[in-house]
Amino acid sequence: MTTAVGTTNTYWTDHLALWAKHRADRDSALPLERCVVKLSAPEFAGDQLLGIQEMADLAGIAASTLRAYISRGEGDVPLPQATISGRSAWSRPVAQDWGTARSRSTDSVVATLATGETNNAPGVKDLWDRYTEIFRSELFSDPATRKRWAIRWRGEEEVHKVAHRLAWTVAADLDHIIPTSALPPPWSTRSSTTSPCNTTPKLRSSSTGSRPTSPRCWTGSSPPPRLRPLRHQRHRARCRRTPGHPA
Repeated sequence: MTTAVGTTNTYWTDHLALWAKHRADRDSALPLERCVVKLSAPEFAGDQLLGIQEMADLAGIAASTLRAYISRGEGDVPLPQATISGRSAWSRPVAQDWGTARSRSTDSVVATLATGETNNAPGVKDLWDRYTEIFRSELFSDPATRKRWAIRWRGEEEVHKVAHRLAWTVAADLDHIIPTSALPPPWSTRSSTTSPCNTTPKLRSSSTGSRPTSPRCWTGSSPPPRLRPLRHQRHRARCRRTPGHPA
């Protein structure tokens, strides 16, 4: 098998096509239908070829799933590099590349996080199951609510009452959905006793000493220090300038 000098091909099928083209241009060459081409490479060695089961194990799926992918043309399964006794076989590097590409795909992430018969992440599935049981208990186990399933109770107003009660169940259980431990410390979010923009005065030099100017936002990671009222500091500064007044 020969190729043109200086020509670079990416796939072995391109090499084969190039060889066939150059051979067809030679008058003394045999017709292609009378030629037998043997391809050899280290990747085609017997201990490097993988069957259906080995390739499925490498990709982390069942062999039946891989067969379904091949029969339906899904999953971007590469073409086999060999057929041994009627069975497809892939070289190990090709199978590894396919397994790596599959593990990085969006479908693989969804399948990995899926639980049971759904495609939801475990946290979503647990929350779904939790509220399924809570709502079942609210709607069926409570006699006051269970009677609303009668035909005469199936009005819009009664449905609104049930929906309102179920909505409160979710609102009251907010700590289970978003744990308070994930929230910032209370002092950084409390607005009733401290301002959202905690301030500390910036000092500047003057002929009479230092006095506070416009406040700035507190950017420290710990609670801001307690400060004297600004008007009290200004009063003391005026007193210091009065002769005979105690500092």
